[in-house]
Amino acid sequence: MPVKVVRTLPLLTIVVLASMAGVTQAQIVEDAALRDIGLSTYWRAQLPLAADDAVVQSFLVDEALYITTKNGTIFSLVANAGLIRWAEKVTERNYTIYAPSHAWTADGTGPVIVTTTTQIYILDRYSGELINAFRPDFPAGGAAIGADYELYLGSANSMFYSLAWKPQRGCTPIKRWEVRSGGPISAAPQFLGGDSLVFASQSGYVFSCTTNDKALNWSYPIGQAVVDSLVVDETGVYAASVDRSLYKINASNGRLIWRHRMPSPLRRAPVVVDQTVYQFCQNFGLAAINRDTGREIWHYPEGVNIAAQDERIDFVFAHGPALVAIDRENGQAQGRLDLTGVHHATTNAMSDHVYLIGHQGYMVCARPSSVSFLRKEAVAQVKERLTLPPLKHDANSHDHFPASTASHTSNNDPLKSGFDANR
Repeated sequence: MPVKVVRTLPLLTIVVLASMAGVTQAQIVEDAALRDIGLSTYWRAQLPLAADDAVVQSFLVDEALYITTKNGTIFSLVANAGLIRWAEKVTERNYTIYAPSHAWTADGTGPVIVTTTTQIYILDRYSGELINAFRPDFPAGGAAIGADYELYLGSANSMFYSLAWKPQRGCTPIKRWEVRSGGPISAAPQFLGGDSLVFASQSGYVFSCTTNDKALNWSYPIGQAVVDSLVVDETGVYAASVDRSLYKINASNGRLIWRHRMPSPLRRAPVVVDQTVYQFCQNFGLAAINRDTGREIWHYPEGVNIAAQDERIDFVFAHGPALVAIDRENGQAQGRLDLTGVHHATTNAMSDHVYLIGHQGYMVCARPSSVSFLRKEAVAQVKERLTLPPLKHDANSHDHFPASTASHTSNNDPLKSGFDANR
């Protein structure tokens, strides 16, 4: 059933430094305070929220910053400029909106997939135009991923599904295949490259299978539940488990590369940036772990998530709330900014942009002080293509698959189920 589109919104009341200084906005963090930890305000914005609405979560996906709210709306912003592209009301108040994802397509402009407790929406990621919306005949357990016209997601009913959808609005997807996982699936799957993906269930298993016919590549028995997203880079698969361990698994053969034990159950996905894996652990803080050895580099007891990086500093959002500048080499705090009006900082593993967001939709993007401020001309260029794909500067900039890994098929396939549209 098509959703009601909250469109066309006026562009945000944006404060662009040195160009719109006269605009009045609530300050959730002062410019001078940011400078004390080596940051400068890059842009400020305010989401047009109703009086009874509030920000719930934010997600950085490629060039887009997605904000979800209590009333069931998702906003899409241009992350580098703070301009709203579109907004959609996709679910009822207090219902879950899972992390959005961009479907892989050859031209790198695939739609955004938004999964809620009851429905799945496929939207043009630049204009917000509704491409398709449907209610699956199973309870979605978490976020979905996609490639071209195929979706992959897990369910609370312990099944993992592949769905084929058509771009026509209201078209019911076709179930390509399904597999039993032994437990509910809340962790978002990930593509491995080639024709393979990886998913995990609360049964304690991580599986890799082919996307076309679900043939098992390998399985790894962690033993206890994986409840948040898996993470993949060119060196392996990372899975955080409630058995208090972070696992790194070989993506080609499913063998354990290392296991890092922590003092409390892990219920949040790790974040991988270059050679470092950041893992939050309740009552322990944020740990920085060497990607290759699995050894702890440092941990910050009050840390919650990695908000951004520059050449030598990790900007960590911490309990308080606060923003802390930490020396990446030794874990020593180089500065701390206590925050009062900030709800959270967006996890950012891609750039030096720090996104601070308040409950009522006030937002600040800060960058290292050495970076030039956001100019009026740059914002004008973004506005010209606000609902269009950005111009490509790098032919490989939209390739979101890690390096390919080998896969094989087997007639003795434990993932085989009674239903398979391909057989």
